[in-house]
Amino acid sequence: MNIENNIAIKLKLTEENEKNSMCNTKKYIMIILIVTAIIVGAGIACAISIPLVKKKYDKDENEYKFTPEIIPYGSNLKTTYIFGHKNPDTDTISSSIVIADLEKKLGNQNQLIPCRLGELNKESKLVLETFNVETPKLISSVSGADSVILTDHNGYEQSISDLESSQITIDKVYDHHAISGFKYPSPVNVNIKPYGSTCSVLYEIYKIYNLEIPKHIAGLIASAIISDTILLHSSITTELDKKFLKEASEIAGIDYIKYGEKMLRAYSDVSDLSDSELLNYDSKEYTENDNCGNSIYYIISTASTYDVDEFLSERKNGLKTAIQSKGLKLFIFYILDIVNYNSYALIEGDLKELAKNALKTYECTEYNNQNDVYFLKQVTSRKKDIAPKIKEAINTNCVIS
Repeated sequence: MNIENNIAIKLKLTEENEKNSMCNTKKYIMIILIVTAIIVGAGIACAISIPLVKKKYDKDENEYKFTPEIIPYGSNLKTTYIFGHKNPDTDTISSSIVIADLEKKLGNQNQLIPCRLGELNKESKLVLETFNVETPKLISSVSGADSVILTDHNGYEQSISDLESSQITIDKVYDHHAISGFKYPSPVNVNIKPYGSTCSVLYEIYKIYNLEIPKHIAGLIASAIISDTILLHSSITTELDKKFLKEASEIAGIDYIKYGEKMLRAYSDVSDLSDSELLNYDSKEYTENDNCGNSIYYIISTASTYDVDEFLSERKNGLKTAIQSKGLKLFIFYILDIVNYNSYALIEGDLKELAKNALKTYECTEYNNQNDVYFLKQVTSRKKDIAPKIKEAINTNCVIS
């Protein structure tokens, strides 16, 4: 009897073990099936998505591989002024107009108003007339705006007078200069790149977002690149500037060589300007601290010509008098020779010797035995060639004892 009971018990245990084993096997099979389904599903998803992504990334010969999402923002009840630096040049004028178009396409719903902080030079007038574009609004204050977008500058000394005191919201900054002296009260969207023109920075954004560029906008972009890079001869010119100028010119339908030469001739025509007006024609103000903590305010101004000797013969004495009347520690006025791409500088003020030594990199020798005009070999850019040298010289010396 005991033997039979033991056999029955063993049989029962064996059956239960088999049932448990079958259950475990089913569980394992289910797990394997689920995992397999996930892997297969992921594989199908990858198979579907990879070609689509690759197609998107391969667009435009792998140049601009990703198009960010555009999310609308702002309100048509708010007004945004868009403006560049004082004594506006073609890049400043053109970029203010281009930004209004670009920002709208990027989802900015504010009322975007291109503005300027001074009168147009002849070159800028030619550009606006060529592409039948309205002149930006002349302003002397940010009052009337809810916010601003700055272009082609980022320092208070080169901006509108009440920008800092008004504490107005700065929505964005588009520029191609070194960062100088802004203390933003809150985070700001800043797009600064070391290109030859602010409009080169803007053109690249159009391409990144795959945005349509109207013919007149392309014309303004091409004009700004021509102006700031001196038809691609300036030391600030990059390979992208060359590429962007060619592409923008094709969209605008212009021969940028012939058109560019016409622009440069318009810019160099300063015959109707007084000496004081000429000093402000293309002028930028700077403030730097010397090695002893003294604040030094100075100006670097420029003009261009096709005949240096004629220009100096007609204008040098009057310009010297006008410069000296300003009584600054340093004033540099340089004339760019558009034919040979060298410059010739009038340097005045207590820091004259400091500036001459700083510019020795470019020879800075007396021109034709004139002890008040200095030859600067292959100097074509205030931003890249002159301003950094002067800044370094002031920062590293105690110029006022």
